[in-house]
Amino acid sequence: HHHHHHHHHQSAPTSLPNWRHFTAAGSSAAITSAIYNPLDCLRVRWQIHPSPTSVTILQFGQTIVKQEGLVQGLWKPGITANMLGMGIATAFRFGYYETLRNALLTDNIYVGADTTINTAYTTSYSNATTSTNPNKEAWHMIVAGFVCGGSAYLITTPLQLVKTKMQAGSIPTKTNFIRGIIGIAQQNGTIASLWRGSVPLSARGALFTAGQMYGYDGFKTWQKSRGYQDGPALHALSSLSSSFWASFVSAPADYVTARYITAGESTSLWKCMRDIYVREGGVF
Repeated sequence: HHHHHHHHHQSAPTSLPNWRHFTAAGSSAAITSAIYNPLDCLRVRWQIHPSPTSVTILQFGQTIVKQEGLVQGLWKPGITANMLGMGIATAFRFGYYETLRNALLTDNIYVGADTTINTAYTTSYSNATTSTNPNKEAWHMIVAGFVCGGSAYLITTPLQLVKTKMQAGSIPTKTNFIRGIIGIAQQNGTIASLWRGSVPLSARGALFTAGQMYGYDGFKTWQKSRGYQDGPALHALSSLSSSFWASFVSAPADYVTARYITAGESTSLWKCMRDIYVREGGVF
């Protein structure tokens, strides 16, 4: 059952995110990344696979499992880096999304987080549950999601880079991710090389988060305005809407990221995008 706190009217949105938001969002993202790592790994391997047209992605996956085993071939590669990278990025995205969204609103209502554990996650996802603020417009959600997502992914680029390289097999799976990060820096002789792919990656993060937040927050606000009962059913529906928008909006950036990170160091981002466009014919 939700325990709603009273609304606190504050002239300035100095409300810093609740540490519960960080831990709830971060840990659930880390666990999810661990569970979905095989799919993530399959996607990366598929995206850099020379000509994936002859086989379906399922057949491709089955071949890997037959030849290398599920754990060795798909589950283990990059799992630690994935958990850490996604955990930190998500904690940031969710932690600061509300703060930023509320700062963009004219009358800043900060709603205290629910203290009950079962609603902590939903609350960290979107305060549309407790906030009855009619002024939450689409652009607030989109801008807040875009900025939070972009910066969160920018910070965690090195982790994502190592994860992708490990999944693509350009770093042996046996190395731990810290070794991997140091290795990339040494190999290229500069710390900056750890941020290779930060542009398309941050773009993916920004688009993904904007889509995710708008999909969740927007859908929920819209349904509630139509008199739909707030509860687990609405949360589930909103999450579906959120996943759809997040994946749909970020698909092009996602594809470019995988290709670019695993391409040779000499390839420029622009050339990589042009190649994809020419070869595959189109953005999606």
